[in-house]
Parts: sequence; structure tokens; C-alpha cells
Amino acid sequence: MTLFKLALLNVRNNLENYTVYFLSMAFNITIYYLFASLRFSQAVRMVVEREQELELFFNLSSGAVALFAVLSIWFSTSFFLRRRRGELAIYGLVGMTRHQVGKLIFFETFLAGVAALLIGIVFGVVMAKFFQLLLIWFLGFTGAVPFEISLAAIGRTIAIFGVLFMMVALYGYALLAKVTLGTMLHKRRETPSRTEPCGCKALWMPLLLLCGYGLLPWQRGHEFIWPQVILAVLFLCQGTYAAFRYFLPCLLQRLKKQDRFFHLVPFLAVNQLNVFLRGQVKLLTLVTLLGAATLTAVGLSYHIYQELLQERMAQMPFSFAYMSDDLQVDEKVRAIIDGYPQHFIKKEVDVRFLLLPLTEKDLPGWHEKAELQVVSREAFARAAAAKGLEVSLPALGPQEGIYLSYYREPEEQMPAGRNLDLGRAGTILLVKHWPWPVLNESARGPALIVSDETYAQWSPWTPSLRGKAYMVDNLRESRELTDDIYRVVPAEAQLSSFYVDFHQAVKLWGVFLFMGLFIGTIVISSSCSILSFQFLSQIQINKEFYELLRGLGVTAEEIRLILAAQLFPCVAFSWLLAIFHAFVAFFLFGSVFQVSVLSSSLLNVGIYTVVYCGYYFLTIHSCIRGLEAE
Repeated sequence: MTLFKLALLNVRNNLENYTVYFLSMAFNITIYYLFASLRFSQAVRMVVEREQELELFFNLSSGAVALFAVLSIWFSTSFFLRRRRGELAIYGLVGMTRHQVGKLIFFETFLAGVAALLIGIVFGVVMAKFFQLLLIWFLGFTGAVPFEISLAAIGRTIAIFGVLFMMVALYGYALLAKVTLGTMLHKRRETPSRTEPCGCKALWMPLLLLCGYGLLPWQRGHEFIWPQVILAVLFLCQGTYAAFRYFLPCLLQRLKKQDRFFHLVPFLAVNQLNVFLRGQVKLLTLVTLLGAATLTAVGLSYHIYQELLQERMAQMPFSFAYMSDDLQVDEKVRAIIDGYPQHFIKKEVDVRFLLLPLTEKDLPGWHEKAELQVVSREAFARAAAAKGLEVSLPALGPQEGIYLSYYREPEEQMPAGRNLDLGRAGTILLVKHWPWPVLNESARGPALIVSDETYAQWSPWTPSLRGKAYMVDNLRESRELTDDIYRVVPAEAQLSSFYVDFHQAVKLWGVFLFMGLFIGTIVISSSCSILSFQFLSQIQINKEFYELLRGLGVTAEEIRLILAAQLFPCVAFSWLLAIFHAFVAFFLFGSVFQVSVLSSSLLNVGIYTVVYCGYYFLTIHSCIRGLEAE
């Protein structure tokens, strides 16, 4: 049998035993292909056309995915080689030279990479349409996406991962060509530490975490000092390290003294867990910090995205709005809308604005060309009803008004009771400041609601301009309709459309959130896979211990329980600590910016919890398979 055929046989036999290894490689390849396919997708290009920033972001995201994929695959391959050290030693005993064993590993690694590459690309092609639909939905668009196979994306994926697998295969060959037979036969064994963790050292975790959190700026207006923030991050990193170095081992030692504890966790699992913890403190710290950073970044991005959506919905409630007294423009616009039956008119409204100069420069919404758009109480009520805005309009006196200008933060709201000097119109007492526009947000400036009587008194001598607004159906598919209307409405009418203004505002953040969500998935997945490989390595090193347990009559289910109880505290404690860090960051962000972030971040916590659970059960399954393998 040739080395190539032997390598092919080994790959086929090991596919079942090393499930995590192959699935991890295939998952990374699938995600990279999906990101690469976005760059070459015609449907996505139609949505993000003429957006160089977005294309650059696609390239950077693909690079980030490739980087984490390289780290994950390199680490998993190294694990794969260490795990098979005993098997490779047997080849040496039967007469194979080190170079022949190296060539065998070269062929195996390359064939495994090719198999993972094929599986990953196939899954990527199948999922590409859903991936593109999801991105388009994030951008606020809808529509059909044709099924397409991107040959350019396939070529790029094969080139990147083909080179990677070739390098990993050469690394395996070089590594085994230098290793002696005795080294391959030797197994590094670890025994539990006889030194019990000190309870005093366990206090380092809360102390360091409190110091780190205390250095962060918790109040709005607090001066942001970078050295102080960096010092806080260092304290948090040290506190996370102390959690696994001292706190968790001490907690387990305390629990071992409780009789009720062993009804849930076997004694042997605790002993083996101490061994694993002692050697993986740095890895667990890194996994926890990466998880916390991912949860924080994705959670804050999702919150900003939701806030931006709500802001644009409030500023652009109508599909189209413009300012013009030319009735022929209305006829052309209506004719165009009637030509699109799927975009029938649901609501339309006419509002006559009185235009007054705005001289007070400290008013919200002021700019050099700003005009104050005065509207009657009755007209604003009609416009509010058309756009579905439920608002209680107070009765207004002759010299009272409500100021309309968008604001994001509560402190940007102008306090009631301010007097506004309007020259000939006299002085108006502003009783309220609302963030809603009359129609759509206008570049002309802020608006003012006055009583119907006051409006009637000002009308004879005040210049005016009519505002027209339409609300049509199927806004997210109104691209062609919007283009046609922009061709007939003159520039001086200052047409504003939901489709253009809304999507230009949310497009960049939508892509940012979408990419961040899946890059976060790659980070979490890579971290979990590395932790999984380390646990599998520990189980393989102590394989004879579990074989001894089976010889003593311990059942397969009891061994599964020991393995599950051994891994669960590490995974659960790491993930809970990451969630705790992220929630503190959410509270910090909410405290500084006076917003509620926690509710909008629960979704991504749930998604990544599923990823953690999936790797947990997959690792236990692989451990059982590895122990059962001959």
C-alpha cells in the first residue's frame, strides 16, 4: 500500500473520531466563502452601488474572517498531530522512517483540508442566498435574490485555504521529520496539584474587577482619560485571570467539602477539572475576554442600529415630501405613482407653511439659510393623523407656539417658557419643544405650531409655500418609483424620500452590524474550538485513566457524566463571566449616554449562548468517540 492510499484510508477512518476538527475547518471555510460571495453578488451590488466604503468594509471583514480561520485551523491541526502521536509511533515501530511518517502526515493533512474545503464550499453555496437575503434585510431592503454560484468567491476561497492547508501540511511534515520515535511514544502526564487554592488569593478576582470598573467613567460629562481607561482594562484582564487562577479552583475545593455536591458532580470529575484548570488559565482568560468584547461590540452596534432606525422613521415618516406651489408637479408625481400599482397611495396631505426669518442663532435647528416654517394647529393635526403620530395637541393662546426641531438627547430639548422674537409677528412664548417634523425633516429649518387664529392673522402679509406629502405602500421595494419621481420634481422643491434618505442613513450601520455579528460568531467559534481541542488533548493524555475506570466497572454513561461535569464548570464560568463583563459595559454605556442598551443586547447573548452550548455537546461527543476508538 502506498503512502497516499494509507493517508486516504486514515482520513476516512478518522472522519468520525475527529468530528470537531473537520467541522471546525469546514465551518471557517463556509463563513469565508459567504463573505467573499457578498463582494461578488449582483444582488448586493445593486443595493450598495457606488459605496466604496462598503466594498472596503467587505474586504476588511473577509480578511478578519480569514485571519481567525487561519488561527483556528493551525491550532486544530497541531492538536490533531499531538493526539495521534502514539499511532504515528507505531508506524515507526513497523519500519517506516521519520521522513516517510512526515510524508504520510503531509498527505493526510492535505487530503483532510481538501475534504473540508469541498464540504465548506458546498455548504457555503447552499447558504449563500440566505446570507445575501439577510444582509439585504439588515440594510432595510426586500426583494428576490437569485440563486447564483460565485466562481470568483470559490476561486478566492480555494486560493486562500489551499495555500493554508499546504503550509500546515508542510509544517506537519517538518515537525515529524525531526521528532524521534521515543518522543512520539512519550506521553506528557499531569497529576492534580496537591496544594489547595488559598481562599485569600480568591479575593483577588473581586478586588481587581472592582478596581477596573471603578476607574471607568460612569457619569455623563465625565472627562474621558485614555490612560485611566487603559489601566481599567488591565485591571479587568488581571481580574479575569485571577478568576480562573484562584477563584474557581477555590470554589471547587469548597464545594468538594459539601456532601450534596457529589449528588450532582462526580468526585473524579472535580479532580480532573483541577488538572485542566491549572494548565489552561491563560486560554480560559483569553476566551472569556474575547467573548466579552464580542458581546459588547455586537450589542452596542445593534443598539445604535435600532436607534438609527427609529430616528430615521421619526424624521422621514412620509414616502415622499416636497415644497412647491406648482400643481403640475403634483399631477406628474401622481401619474408616476399610479403607474406602479404595487405602490398605491395610502395617505396624502397638503400643508401651507408661512415662512418667517429665523434670527436667533442659539435655537435648535438654526443655520444661516434657515427659515421658520409656521403651521396652524389644525394643519399639524392633519399631518400627524396621516403619518399615524398619536400626540395630544394642547390649546394654544394668541402668542403661544410649539417649536418643532429634532433632538436626540433629553438635554437637547429646549425648556418650555422661552420667548421667541419674530419681528413683525411679535413675541411667541414656546410652551413645548417636540422632535417631530410636520411632514419630513426639511433642510429649510425648524417649524412652529401656532393657533389657527394666529395663523389666519399672519397669512395676509407673510410669504407662504405649500408642502405636499405622500405615503405609499411597499416602501422597501420603491427604488424605481423613487428614481422616476426624482426626475420630475425640481431641485428647488427639496424633495425628500423615505427610500433614499432612510437607506442612505442606515446602510453603513446595517452592513457594520451584519459583518460584526458574523465576525463575532467566528471569534466565539474559534475560541470555543481551541478550548475544545485543549480539553480533547487532556482527555487523550489521560486515556488510560478512563480505560482503567471502565475496567473497574464504570459504565459508559457514568464516564460521559464525568466528562460533562469536568468541562461544564470551565465553559459555564467563562461564558457567565463574559456576559457579566458585557452587561457592565452596557450599563456603563447606558449611564453615560442616558439610554437603555440591555434589552437590545439580549438577542446576541442568546445566539452566542447557542454556539457555546453546541461546542460543549460536540466536545463531549468527540471525547466519547475518542475513548471508544481503538
